[in-house]
Amino acid sequence: MRLLFARLDKFFPKSLVSDFCTLFGEKMTEKLLMVFGGMTLKIPSHQDVQDTERDIVIYESLIRCRTPEEARRVRRVLSLKHHVSKRKIRGIFGRMQRLHRQAAQIRDADQAVGRSQVKKLHIRRLKRQRRL
Repeated sequence: MRLLFARLDKFFPKSLVSDFCTLFGEKMTEKLLMVFGGMTLKIPSHQDVQDTERDIVIYESLIRCRTPEEARRVRRVLSLKHHVSKRKIRGIFGRMQRLHRQAAQIRDADQAVGRSQVKKLHIRRLKRQRRL
C-alpha cells in the first residue's frame, strides 16, 4: 500500500496524503481517505485555537456571575489576565453566547431528527408485527 500512497503524491502534489501516511500510518490514512475523501478540511491555526480557548474561559467565567457587580469585577480580572480591554471582554462574551445558542439549536435539531427516525423505525416494526 505504501507504493500506492507514493504514487498518489505524484498525481496530487498539493494534498497531504503522504504526510498523513507518515504521521498516522497506512491503515489510518486509508480510513481517513474513505471517510473524508473529496472534502475540504479546515484545520485552525495555533493562534485560533489559543484565542478560542481564551474565549471559552471568558464565557464560562462570566456566565457563572450572579450579580452585575460580580460580573464587572470578573471582567476587570479577566481583562488584566488576558491583556485585553473590558470592552473586548464584553464582545467576546456576546459572540460566545451567540455561538453557544447556535450550537444548542443545531444539537436540538439533530436530536429531533434522531427521535423522528426512531419513531419511524418503531412504527415500521409495529406494522410488521401486525402482519404476522
